Amino acid sequence: MAEALGVVASAIAVIQISKEVISACKFYIEALRSDAPTSLRTILIEVSSLKSVLENLEFISKCETFTATLQNRLAASDGPIEGCRAAMTALEKLFPKRSLQSGQNTSKRQKVQTTFATLAWPLKQGQVQDLLQQISRHKEGIQLALTTEVTKDIKDIKAASEEIRSILTEGQRHRVYNWLASTDPSPIHNRSRKLYEDGTGSWILRSQHWTDWLASRTRCLWVHGIPGSGKTILASWLITNIQAHCNKLSTSDSPYVSAYYYCYFGHHQDETAPFLQWVITQLSRVGSVVSTFMHDLFKRGTEPSVSELLGALEQLLQLFSRVYIVIDAVDESDPRDELLEVIQTLVTDQRFCNVQILVTSREYIDIERVMENVSVSVPMANELVERDIRLHIRSILRSNPKFRCWPNDVLIEVEDAVSKKANGMFRWAVCQLHELQRLKGKRDIVRLALQQLPKDLDETYDRIFRRIPPEDWQFVSHAFQWLWFYVELHPSYLHGTPSKLLFDAIESSTSRLNNHNSHVLYNAERLRELCGCLFSSLKDPISFAHYTVKEYLESRRIRQGSLLVFSTERTKVLSTCLGTLLHQAQTFASHDLKDLETGHRLLFDEGDLWRNLNFHAVFHTMDLLREWGKEISESDELYGRVKALLHPSTQYFGCLGKLSFNEGRGYWLELLDETGLSDDICPWTIEWNEHLTDSVASLFLSLLLITGDIAVAARNFQGTRLLLDFMADPNYIGDPLGSAWRTNNLMAEFDRFRENLSSDAFETLTEYIEELLVAYGGRDFQWEPGEPLMRKLGELSEGGLLSA
Repeated sequence: MAEALGVVASAIAVIQISKEVISACKFYIEALRSDAPTSLRTILIEVSSLKSVLENLEFISKCETFTATLQNRLAASDGPIEGCRAAMTALEKLFPKRSLQSGQNTSKRQKVQTTFATLAWPLKQGQVQDLLQQISRHKEGIQLALTTEVTKDIKDIKAASEEIRSILTEGQRHRVYNWLASTDPSPIHNRSRKLYEDGTGSWILRSQHWTDWLASRTRCLWVHGIPGSGKTILASWLITNIQAHCNKLSTSDSPYVSAYYYCYFGHHQDETAPFLQWVITQLSRVGSVVSTFMHDLFKRGTEPSVSELLGALEQLLQLFSRVYIVIDAVDESDPRDELLEVIQTLVTDQRFCNVQILVTSREYIDIERVMENVSVSVPMANELVERDIRLHIRSILRSNPKFRCWPNDVLIEVEDAVSKKANGMFRWAVCQLHELQRLKGKRDIVRLALQQLPKDLDETYDRIFRRIPPEDWQFVSHAFQWLWFYVELHPSYLHGTPSKLLFDAIESSTSRLNNHNSHVLYNAERLRELCGCLFSSLKDPISFAHYTVKEYLESRRIRQGSLLVFSTERTKVLSTCLGTLLHQAQTFASHDLKDLETGHRLLFDEGDLWRNLNFHAVFHTMDLLREWGKEISESDELYGRVKALLHPSTQYFGCLGKLSFNEGRGYWLELLDETGLSDDICPWTIEWNEHLTDSVASLFLSLLLITGDIAVAARNFQGTRLLLDFMADPNYIGDPLGSAWRTNNLMAEFDRFRENLSSDAFETLTEYIEELLVAYGGRDFQWEPGEPLMRKLGELSEGGLLSA
């Protein structure tokens, strides 16, 4: 008992010293701001971490869980607590006395200067680094002693995981992984790696911050910078370096692993849960395990909470010695409050003590408030970055043929001016070189241009768009609308749009306008001349050069000025792109496919879907309806176009049967199943004839666009009632199982489609759902008087039918 009290007393003494050091660090960081030595942040984070460990130790003693083994391990005169006390005492002495912090007769500026001068000598010496290494080593000793107490639990976790692994087949494990992972960031990672230029990220490898982080002397790095500074590309390259580091140090007994996640504004989501889900999935795949906690979540079948995901991660971390996690673009999570809380938890909570975190983001105040307390700051704008930007600029100036005729001294001036004004933005520098290459290499012309360089990316983009001749506005505007459309349609299209499809789509959408510039040839070369640096490539595929281009085109700022024509405002883009594709599909179906002889098929492959606009439009119409159903139902123009396409006179579904594309059948069956249609009989087998009424097209379109139809068609009584409770219109709910409904009412109109819907529903529910619709105001029903509705509902409930 006495030994336990001695351990606790020693821990409390070190906690007190820690508080003094933390207080001093905060005072000097606040006073000196940007002039504060980086050592102060490192001391603050390391000592705060030690304080947290010792407070946990004190808590364990109060709970009477101090075992004799733990006491002996900690109480030794050469043990970790005594080592921490000695190192912390020495560290505290490096700080000036309190009297220097509170002089009464000096100005604030003088206090700051005096403080800086006082701190300059000791904080520049290797003594601080040596003491921090001692503290880190002793802290790990305390952690080891504490975690040894739960070694049996860890072994049990591993044993249980091994047991689950032995029970589950590889396919079953992958089903668990696929169930958990909701967002796959690997396409962004792969695309960013391709954009990395050799040498542009080596600056961070030369920094002490990076060395300390890899060695676990620092828990968290925060890499931050303005838009266009290359944070995502840098992150992708660092991930590769981290993977190599793990491969080098990892052993079977001491595995080192890494995981990453990219937040992306195009996901339109809070990235907290997707981030945790992806990291858990990746670590599980590396270990070829399914933890007991994760398996329990999978069996439950519901979406896990953030707290549960942290619990699953905690259990999984026991299998690894060190886990490096990179999370890019935290600012692009919408919202991001909970994500920042999770990052703070991963850095400060002892459950995750073997995790190293690297975060990148823009410099927003809410992010800074969190990160300044838990991380070491690594700004993208620094001397090391400027050096790499200069190398990148020099490489472009030497390799671009358009600069070869420029005098060497002019090239040196360009290199110097652009690198100094870039402020850490590789993207900005690249855009300036693209604009400068248009000039003659005369000194006076180039020098004037260098004096007038734009201050940021927005101003850069402004200038590029203002330089486009008015006669080309329509072409450029439609090019950006189509790129925006395919990015929004599905995140997997982020890699870009095939050039053949893009230019055919532009030609189709612009030709429908009265002021179509038909005498000008528009192609990739013309687009490159007009605004080449706004696109990532003018080969295949073509995409936005950088997400800041898409942000700029979506911004309010562009909609309020003379550049409105280039805006990618949502309603405008959908009217252009959806209207064009629906018109193209209707024209191709009516003029080319409808009159194709019986038994003949048009053969095409998956590549044709992205090379041939006609095939693309016809095949993807249902995809468009599913993705943009709400927008279509709210637009008279788009709704009319879809109705015309689905009208029996177009023979759209019959035309689908004339397209021979084996690879596409699986896609179609999956799409139809999600829509509620049966995969036994495809829509193109229906007897579509031109005697059917216009209302048939409207009703079938309603089936595709209104979720209430699915509930009714599936005989889901509770689902129908829920939709009605949420104000669904009972007069706009249809059902292809029309034969079960009374004649001459809304439901009976769908009789011709009845074989197309899944037939495993409970027919006995038909009359009760119909009565429910009447009770909610349905006008087209001729239901005869009968027993009260509630009595029938009670009978259904007693008979167990409501759960069907």
